[in-house]
Amino acid sequence: MIGLGAAATTAIQQERGFTGTANDLGIKTNITALFLKKHKNLFPDITTDVFEGRVMITGSVSSEMERNMIENTVKKSVGVRLILNELQVTKLKRNILQDKIINFTLINKLVRDSSIFAINFSSSTVNGIVYLIGIAQNRSEIDRVIGHARNIKFVRQIVNHIILKTDPIRRKILLPVSQNE
Repeated sequence: MIGLGAAATTAIQQERGFTGTANDLGIKTNITALFLKKHKNLFPDITTDVFEGRVMITGSVSSEMERNMIENTVKKSVGVRLILNELQVTKLKRNILQDKIINFTLINKLVRDSSIFAINFSSSTVNGIVYLIGIAQNRSEIDRVIGHARNIKFVRQIVNHIILKTDPIRRKILLPVSQNE
């Protein structure tokens, strides 16, 4: 019961609000169920982060065909408005521990920075590349998030999918999508 209360409070505090957070959680849950059904063997290597119907897919796969299959699976989930397919096609073995350390370090830095509303952001790291998604209050907040990521050992690149609270694309994302489109 306490856990649900804390989750509800966190959802309300996020820029996307309780309803937006709940919708995104529903999309993520649906995508996870589809992955387990269709791509069980790839599931541990794939991460999805959802913000206002924007789905960022990260991880590594061994072929372009797998990359496209994963994207097509995500497209089947109700509520998906935009897919940011950042899956890496590679035969190289991933250093998952190093990626997790990078991601943990970044989250820690964001939470400790009082100029950043950390619950509005999510990150994923694959082969030293940090992928960011979320909603920033202003350009300065985006710059701070990227700056923290840039100053972490073993980060090779940063891919930014953070949008501004006032970004016109956000307003388009929030509009209902017609089933005929």
